[in-house]
Amino acid sequence: MSGITLIWSINAGICLALAGLQLLVWLRARNAWANLLFSIGAVAAAACAVGEQALMHAQSPAQYGKILFWMHLPAGVMVVTVVWFIHFYLKTGRKWLAWLITGIRALVLMLNFLMPCNLTFQKISNLRQMSFLNETVSVPIGVMNPWRRLILVGVVLFLVYVLDATIAGWKQGNRRRSIVIGGATLLAIFMAAVSSNLMVRGILPGPLASMSFLLLVFAMAFELSLDLIQAGQMSQELKKNQERMSLVARSANLGLWEWDFDRDEIWANEVSRARFGVEASERINFDRLLQSIHPDDRDAIRQAARNTLENGEELQLEYRIVQQDGTERWLATTGQVELDLHKKPLFLRGVTMDITERKLSEEALRKSEQLARILLNATSNLTHLIRADGIIIDLNDAMANALGGSREELIGTNVFDLFPEELRERRKALLRRVAAEEKMLRVEDAGRGRIYDSEIYPMKSTEGEQDQFVIFAYDITERKKIETRLKEEETRLKEAQRIAHIGNWELDLQTNVLTWSDEISRIFEIDKEHFGASFEAFLAAVHPDDRDAVNKAYKRSLEIRKPYNIMHRLLMPDGRIKYVQERCETYFNPEGKPVRSVGTVQDITERVSVQNERRELRHELAHLNRIMLMNELATSLAHEINQPLGAIMNNVAAAKRICSRSEKGTGEVVEILEDVIRDANRAGQIVLKIRGIVKKEDPRREFEILNMNVKVDDAIHLLQNTLKINQVNVHLDKQQDLLPVRGDRVRLEQVIINLVNNAIEAMNENLEKYLTIHTAMHSSEMIIVSVTNSGPGIDAETRRKLFEPFFSTKKSGLGMGLRICQSIIEEHGGRIWLEDPTEDGTTFSFTLKVHQEDAA
Repeated sequence: MSGITLIWSINAGICLALAGLQLLVWLRARNAWANLLFSIGAVAAAACAVGEQALMHAQSPAQYGKILFWMHLPAGVMVVTVVWFIHFYLKTGRKWLAWLITGIRALVLMLNFLMPCNLTFQKISNLRQMSFLNETVSVPIGVMNPWRRLILVGVVLFLVYVLDATIAGWKQGNRRRSIVIGGATLLAIFMAAVSSNLMVRGILPGPLASMSFLLLVFAMAFELSLDLIQAGQMSQELKKNQERMSLVARSANLGLWEWDFDRDEIWANEVSRARFGVEASERINFDRLLQSIHPDDRDAIRQAARNTLENGEELQLEYRIVQQDGTERWLATTGQVELDLHKKPLFLRGVTMDITERKLSEEALRKSEQLARILLNATSNLTHLIRADGIIIDLNDAMANALGGSREELIGTNVFDLFPEELRERRKALLRRVAAEEKMLRVEDAGRGRIYDSEIYPMKSTEGEQDQFVIFAYDITERKKIETRLKEEETRLKEAQRIAHIGNWELDLQTNVLTWSDEISRIFEIDKEHFGASFEAFLAAVHPDDRDAVNKAYKRSLEIRKPYNIMHRLLMPDGRIKYVQERCETYFNPEGKPVRSVGTVQDITERVSVQNERRELRHELAHLNRIMLMNELATSLAHEINQPLGAIMNNVAAAKRICSRSEKGTGEVVEILEDVIRDANRAGQIVLKIRGIVKKEDPRREFEILNMNVKVDDAIHLLQNTLKINQVNVHLDKQQDLLPVRGDRVRLEQVIINLVNNAIEAMNENLEKYLTIHTAMHSSEMIIVSVTNSGPGIDAETRRKLFEPFFSTKKSGLGMGLRICQSIIEEHGGRIWLEDPTEDGTTFSFTLKVHQEDAA
C-alpha cells in the first residue's frame, strides 16, 4: 500500500470513527444538535479525504474534473456543518450570517452542478505528473473558473463569522472552547485556502482540504469528548443530587412528580404514589390522577392544567384528595412547564405538599380567631415568647404544662423566677448575647428534673427594637437516657465478649487491612500494636496443620458467596493449643467484587475439653452397661460354658477307660480327643465373646466395615441359652443383600443385645413369646434394624420417658440402657426410636448409615 493511500485512508477512518461515536451520542440525546452536526461534518471530511486520494491517482483530465466536481458536495457540507456547529455549541455567531454562508454554499453547489467541468476549473487541459510523498501523482493544468470567486466570498464570510463567534464566546466566558474551536477553524480555513490556491496553480495535486478538515475534526472531537467526560461527572453528581433530593423529599414528606405531555404519563415518587393510592408498578396518567381527587375539585384542576399548557404559566393549586379509607386530605401543588425550542410544552414538573394541617389551622382560625394559639400548640416542644426582661408574652400548652400552670395564669409572669438562681443569670446572659449577635443560639440546659435542647431566636417588637425572643425547648431527657444506655450497652457488649470469649473482626479486601476487637487480641494473645494487621498475619497465628483448611474455607466462601463456619486450632507461642470457632461473611459491591469480610472468633477450648471428657464418660457408662448385661446373662453363660466342659470331662473319662482296657482302642481315643478339642474351642469362643463385650474399648479407635446380619447372628448366638430358658420363639427376617455399614462392632452388638434382652424381660408374663428381628434397606443411604416382641406393650407416659437418663421400669435397673443405645446409634450417624404400637407387639428400630463406597 502506498503512503498516500495509507495516510488518506487513516484520515478517512479517523473521521468516520469519530462521526460514529458522536452519532451514538445524538441517538441517545436527540436535542444534542452539535453532536449530530459534528457527525455529519466528520463524514463529509472523510469523503473529502477519499476524493483527494482519487484526485491524486486520476488518469485523465476528464476523470480529475469529475472527481473535483463531486468533491464540492462534501466540502460544502463540511463548511455548513461547521458554521451551525459553532452556532449550537458555542451559543454564539450571528444567525443571519450563518444563513448567508449556508445560502452561498448552496449557490456554489448549484452552479457547480450546472458547469460543464466544475466550479474550480473552467477547463482542465492536461495532467502533469509530479512526485509527492515518494509517489507519482497527477497535478491539474487548466483554466480557473471565474465563478470560483464566489467560493472565495463564502470563505471570507466564513472567516468573519468564525472571528465574530470566537470573540463573542470569549466575552461570554467560554474562553477555552472559543480558542480551541475558533482557532482550529481559522487555521483550517487558512490551510484549505492556501492548498486550494496551490492546486489551482498546479503546484499541489489536489486541494488537500481533508488535512485541514482533520485538524478541525480533532478540535471539535476534543471539545465534545471533554463534554462527554463532564457529562459523565455531571451525571454522577446528578445521581447524588437526586438521591439527596429523594432523601429530602421523604424527610419533608414532599411529593415529587413529572407529567410527560406527549405520552400522557406521570412519574411520581413514593410519597406521591402513597398519597394518591397508586401502586409502585401502576402507570399514572392524568385521568388516573383525577380519580383520586375530590369530585368538587376536578374541574378546577382541569382548567388550571389547561391554562398552564396554553400559556406556560406556573401551576399553583390547592385541592382535596379522597384516600382509599375515605378520608380527605388537602394538598398544595406547585409546577413549572418546560417548553421545547418551538415553545411547545414538553413536561410539567412540580412538588406536592400535604397542607391538611394548615387547612385545618386556617379553618380553626376562621372559627375561633386564635391562629397564634393553634400555631403554638401545633408542636409538642416547649415554645414560648418572652421579653428581654423575662416576661412571658405567650406560650403553648406544652410549656404551660411543664411550668405547672395554665396559659392564662403564666402570661405576664417572669420566666426567670422559675429558674434556680445559678441558671437565672446564665439565661439572661444568653438573651443579651442573642440580641447582640442577632442570630439564633442553641443551648442545652436542665430544669425541673428534665434536660432541654433550646433554640433562642431574636425577634423585633412592633416598635422595631430587638427586645423579644422566641424560644423552642426540646425535651431531650429520654434521648440523653438512650445515649447513656447505648454507651452502657457498648461497655456491656465488650464485657460480654470478654466473658463469652467472642471477638469480632473486619477485613478490608481492598487494602488488606484487618481490624480486630480487643477480645480477639486476648484470644490470640497478640499485642495489637505489634500485630501486622493483615490476613496473612492472621493465618500465621493458626495452627500449621489447620492453615490450609482455614484458607480454603475462606476462599471457598468467596467463590460461592456464602458464609462459612469452621473450627480450628491456634498455636500459642509457648506451644499451647487453643480451639476456636470462627464464622465469616463477605460483602460484595454491585459489580460482584468482594470488598469487606466480617466475622467472629470464639474461644471454645474449654468446651472442646468438656466434650472430650463427656465422650470418655459415655464410653465408661457403655462399658458399665455391658458389664451389668453380662451379670444379667451370667446364669445363661454358665450353662453355655458347662455344656462343653461336661462333654470334655465325659470324653476324657471314656478315653481313660478305653486306654486301660486295651491298646486296640487307639482309634476310638483319637475320636474322643477330637471331640474334647472341639468342645474346648467352643468354650473358648464363648469366653472370648464375653471378654470382647466386657473389655473396655478405646473410644478413639477407628470404625470397621460390618455386616449387620452377621452382628444379629452373633448376638442371638450369645443369647441362645437365655432365649431357650425363657422359651422365646425367635424369627430372623434378614435382607440378604443388605449393604454393609461402618461402625464399632462391640458397641453395635451391645445395642442389639440390650434390645433383645429388654424384649425377653417384656414378655415374662406371656405364655407364648415371639421375638422377631428384621433387617432391611431403609433407603439408598441407610439400613434399618427392628426388634419386635409380643409383650403387653408400653403405656404413653413410659413411651415419653423411655430415652431419658436414669428412667427404668426395672426395680434394679439404672435406667441408662436405652440412653446408651441412643448415644451409640447417634454417634454412628443414625437414630433409634420406639415404633407406634401395632397388633404385632412392641418394636424398637434403629438406622445406620451405609458405608459410602457401597452406597455409591
